[in-house]
Amino acid sequence: MPFFNLEWTGFGSQPIHHDPLGRCTHKDAIRILKTSLESDEDDTLTQAIADLYEWLPERYGGAVTSGTNMLSRVIMIFAEQIPHADCAQDRLALLFKTASKFNRVITAEELEMRYEVPGAGCAVFINQMESNLDRMEMFERFHPEERNSFVNSRASIARLCDNGSYGGQSWLITTMRIAFEDKERPPDEAVPFLVLEAAMCIIYAGQWVYQTIVKGKEGSLDGFQKVRGVGELYGGPVLGYKRWKVWQDGFGKAIESGEIDGATRIYVSKAQSLMVAFDSILGTDEN
Repeated sequence: MPFFNLEWTGFGSQPIHHDPLGRCTHKDAIRILKTSLESDEDDTLTQAIADLYEWLPERYGGAVTSGTNMLSRVIMIFAEQIPHADCAQDRLALLFKTASKFNRVITAEELEMRYEVPGAGCAVFINQMESNLDRMEMFERFHPEERNSFVNSRASIARLCDNGSYGGQSWLITTMRIAFEDKERPPDEAVPFLVLEAAMCIIYAGQWVYQTIVKGKEGSLDGFQKVRGVGELYGGPVLGYKRWKVWQDGFGKAIESGEIDGATRIYVSKAQSLMVAFDSILGTDEN
């Protein structure tokens, strides 16, 4: 059984928000997810999927409903509370992937057709995810004592990237750039967390990271404004093996520096080993 108790930590002590037509509430989403994530029984996961579908309101006139935004917010809040290596993180990722395919969710293609602006349409889940990540990055600057929750969040987002339900290129590059490329050095106490957050990307979505960075093409990053910049300590192209290798070496330097120890050192070593393994299996594309 899981060793955690999920709680609502969003804005306001009472999650009573509902969509404009009053058809769904945060409380219902919290109840459905808690029942599934605090259990390791397969039938609770199956029931949660069915309940989430019924919870989401039917689309009316093709309009975007706030139910999907509520669900994204609850998922991200719970992701912060579940230890990154716990199997409940895998259950959460599966719930997200399944729910994002519901016919009650507006797809990116539908939004693009409606507004006739290529690239303007993002799935409702992803719109909310990006705003949650921006809010998370801002909160992290002022509340370093909460860094464990951000490690868990990054592990959760990595799983979503790995299972194909979220295209998190901007999130990935921002996380790795802060850990290994920025010239301005963070406070000493923050270094282990920043490197561990970067390790989450590789441990839970390593092959996706490799395909995105080493095999990716510049055009594939259109629309992701955050990824245009690179850190001063790197200064190379946005995509390519050179950047992958800088990140790989960054893990090695962190281990050699003695700034990380205990479980953090174990996970960072695992991330570095995985990157070396991907080089061996998938190639380096150095030419």
